[in-house]
Amino acid sequence: MKKIKNRESIHPGSRKAEQVTRVNLRLNKLDQKKKALNTDKSNKMARYHYLANRISQLEPQPTRISLEDLHSLVIQYIDRDDDIYNQLKSDREIRDSKLKRYSGKTAREGEIESRKERELSEFNSGFVVPDLTDNITMDLFKQFPSARKISKKTKGKTHSSQVNQDNSDNQQLDEDELSKHGLDFNYLPQLKLIRVYSNDNSRSDLFQSGQNPIYNK
Repeated sequence: MKKIKNRESIHPGSRKAEQVTRVNLRLNKLDQKKKALNTDKSNKMARYHYLANRISQLEPQPTRISLEDLHSLVIQYIDRDDDIYNQLKSDREIRDSKLKRYSGKTAREGEIESRKERELSEFNSGFVVPDLTDNITMDLFKQFPSARKISKKTKGKTHSSQVNQDNSDNQQLDEDELSKHGLDFNYLPQLKLIRVYSNDNSRSDLFQSGQNPIYNK
């Protein structure tokens, strides 16, 4: 940021004041852009964390899965907050009934609805996921930091404790959580990514060729 001297004594409407305004506007735009990028990064990483979690629970560990199974995992991911949403809605309706009033949706309900609408829209036009139908991509995905950590965390857990773990994974991941889970956004270019579609569980197309040299062997 360009330093502006004696900012407190600047007269409104002066060239200095206009300069301060321009600098503040630029900083606000940069801050908004950074927040938007972080949100986009968090949203993208959440799906990989979820898939790594699901794959780590499979016994025996698969070398690949069918496109239909991958399609099913995407549906489960998009529906992951349905139980929470229905419970919030039920609690609100019971509370309103007792108080004989109508209250609007909670902020959390609104967040879940917006998130699901956004992901369903992507699913209609092509939802981006690792190509886990490919054994090379599956092997690389298991080396994804989250997959290694989750596999160690979930091994030996009871079904009940795993359900609780799944519920905790349903929330959007912020930067601290991304760091805690070891999710490395920069690893994604290594993976082959495909689009899958809501209206056809047998359809997919290439979104990204993996950069890992093993694909060229």
